[in-house]
Amino acid sequence: MNIIVRVKQVFRKNKGCFEVWDTSAMSNWLDKFIEKVNGKNNIILVVPEGVVHELSVGRHRFERARNAYEYIKNVNSTKVIKEVTDDKIRSWTIDEQVIDVVWKYYKKGYNVRLVTCDQDQAYKAEIKKLKCTLLKGIRTQQMDKQPKEDIQKVNSIVKPNRPTIFPTELKGELTVPYKRVGKENFIDVKTRIAVYDNRGKRKIGKAEMISIRLTDTFVYKNITYRIAKMEHNILTLKRENST
Repeated sequence: MNIIVRVKQVFRKNKGCFEVWDTSAMSNWLDKFIEKVNGKNNIILVVPEGVVHELSVGRHRFERARNAYEYIKNVNSTKVIKEVTDDKIRSWTIDEQVIDVVWKYYKKGYNVRLVTCDQDQAYKAEIKKLKCTLLKGIRTQQMDKQPKEDIQKVNSIVKPNRPTIFPTELKGELTVPYKRVGKENFIDVKTRIAVYDNRGKRKIGKAEMISIRLTDTFVYKNITYRIAKMEHNILTLKRENST
């Protein structure tokens, strides 16, 4: 442990325990979160801005996300901190932003821990020697699961030894081809674009194709994009926070 951090911890040992909740924990265990807000304890609950954004996106499809978003939006308590994301890390994935918040509080000497249902996220905290509470996740219907017949159709599209498909970059936007198979849309893994669902989970390509949805986040060259439009088999992505 850094000696400076250790000294800060001595001065802040009576400042309470800080818990940084990620999207999976908020959507699965809102009742536990509310219980801590209303309980007699010395716990300060931290919700990163990126988590609130993910809950906002997910509320249109998932009741648990909607309930969590409405609560966080309206709660007014000294025990809840809505952590604003630093501009320098806005291009990071939400998972990385959450870990950075935990790390920031740790460096300031606070007794802090991550609260998550995501084993990968817990591992990220572990390798940085950060405390973590791993809660049991509640499974939801996998919206991105493809029927077998659709996977076979995608397989028929794929050709071996294809070159990398570089997106076209212009004034804060990316354009890249996409394919529609049945009721699903896909981009080629050769685009080198990372796709994350509304819970911050990176999507894994199947048959060299990655399924995409309007609520997904796209990361290319460490810059985050959102879908602006989809037409004529061309996907247009707009840089996040651009005008």
